Amino acid sequence: ERGMTVEQVHQHTKIDRWFLWKLQRVVDMRALLRGSSLNDLAPSTMLVAKKSGFSDRQIAALLTPAVKEMDVRAARLRAGV
Repeated sequence: ERGMTVEQVHQHTKIDRWFLWKLQRVVDMRALLRGSSLNDLAPSTMLVAKKSGFSDRQIAALLTPAVKEMDVRAARLRAGV
């Protein structure tokens, strides 16, 4: 989120690249969710978010406008995710 690449962080910290790429995936998903509305959220995006470890509550808080956790859950279940 602060503009450093995975490689730059690895060079400065020596944290394993595999772990840094996993963190980058979470950061990217947060950015994608932050710019989405529940109505526009594709089932495939919701599936990737859930596989990345996001709870319905976290997804709800990131959407614009923010929605309730139960609304996300209902939309997810309707989409078969």
